[in-house]
Amino acid sequence: MLKLVFMVEEASMKICLDSILEKLLESEENICFQVIPHSGKSDLEKSIPRKLKAFRNYDGMKYKFFILRDQDNGDCIKIKDRLKNLCINANRPDSIIRIVCQELESWFIGDLDAIERGMNITVKNKMKKKYRKPDTLGNPSEEIKKICNNSYSKVGDARKISKFLSLTENKSHSYNVFLSAVSNILNKEQYA
Repeated sequence: MLKLVFMVEEASMKICLDSILEKLLESEENICFQVIPHSGKSDLEKSIPRKLKAFRNYDGMKYKFFILRDQDNGDCIKIKDRLKNLCINANRPDSIIRIVCQELESWFIGDLDAIERGMNITVKNKMKKKYRKPDTLGNPSEEIKKICNNSYSKVGDARKISKFLSLTENKSHSYNVFLSAVSNILNKEQYA
């Protein structure tokens, strides 16, 4: 049995991943997952060594770790290197690090259909052109508020939007890279 453990920086990312992973893993019999939210980036980074050491393979259960953190205009390479070093120091060098460019809302903006369905709104055509490359937006949280006429709530609306996120139709490159990383693990398990 394989357990995928996702360590994330906030509750809204947990809500999003719970929804995505349920869809992605619905036909997997020997794979389960757990998403562990934290209270921001510093809380996440402090807990990585402790939590990675706490999970040990036992009774046929193996663990694979994913660390997800928002970029928030930081240097992606430096952030990833720092997180990778935390994993190496915790004897889990095979942990998968993924940086969300710029933040979770980029993933939502990458699937405007999910926003429309989840928020029960219609996105204006002129906005659709603006959001073709959601990972390049400077402040996706502010952009999603514009899309939703300033009625966006990070945690509550993450729940509404996430359940409609497509596994195949999203313009966010970082979303697709994340899905690819999970799919690669699933494919390796099938042939292990």
